[in-house]
Amino acid sequence: MINFKWLSILPAVGSNVRRRHIKRPPYEDERSANKPPDIRLVITDCYRGAINDVIYMIVRNVDHVMVSILSAEGKEVEGGAAMNSNGVWSYRTAVANPAFPGGRVVVKAGNVWGEETEMGVAVF
Repeated sequence: MINFKWLSILPAVGSNVRRRHIKRPPYEDERSANKPPDIRLVITDCYRGAINDVIYMIVRNVDHVMVSILSAEGKEVEGGAAMNSNGVWSYRTAVANPAFPGGRVVVKAGNVWGEETEMGVAVF
């Protein structure tokens, strides 16, 4: 008979194992307090004015990104929050915009400290 008590690499249940709790700032990796929001790239190649088209953005040091799509006349066609997936933000359109050439995509990014930045990109 094998005695599994000696084979265990984990502490026994109920043992006095203490874990140290280390206090860390809430965003110590790329999103630190000394770095302002940074919109590096807005990709509108997949946007053709149809429903479910996607606009991709590379944005750093932020916790929220808002996207607005403007017509050639400057009127807002639609807007909303973008989703983050491993540092690549994306916005999926919900309204058809057949007259998209000549319009603009405006991206607003902000962090938890209230700093914001904005970038407008023309759509061809």
